[in-house]
Amino acid sequence: MDTFLTWFASARPSYATISGLNMGSPRAADSPLRHLLMDGPTDKPVDRLVLSLNVQGNHWISVWVDQPQLKATLYDSLAGREGKNNAKREDAAAELLQNIRPLMVVGGDKQWEVVSKQCAQQPNKNDCGVFALVNTYRLVLDLGVPDTIDGPV
Repeated sequence: MDTFLTWFASARPSYATISGLNMGSPRAADSPLRHLLMDGPTDKPVDRLVLSLNVQGNHWISVWVDQPQLKATLYDSLAGREGKNNAKREDAAAELLQNIRPLMVVGGDKQWEVVSKQCAQQPNKNDCGVFALVNTYRLVLDLGVPDTIDGPV
């Protein structure tokens, strides 16, 4: 998952991604992860972060972060199937995002705004990784997330 995200993000200026493995507990503001939030050529904060988060240890969701606005938009391919669990996944994603907050140089004391948006819904409980990759790929290319994904995945 992380290899694909890095590849997608590298295609666009001022976009970045952070490995889900690195989001568990970054330390202080001088963490080596901080450089991932900076645009190498300009040494300015990247505008967008694209993430696929593994929430609750069993489900992948796509996250689009507008770093200057400190706004995270979640795209959950199970949201329509299991609405009751959606709030739990949003809370879990917000907690993971809070872990990278100390590494960010924008936003001051502002707190995360976390919103969910509609995306294609997977037909089963097994395809979340593929749906997360498709959503992230399309977000990076400014194509928007699809309402449906036709055909086998």
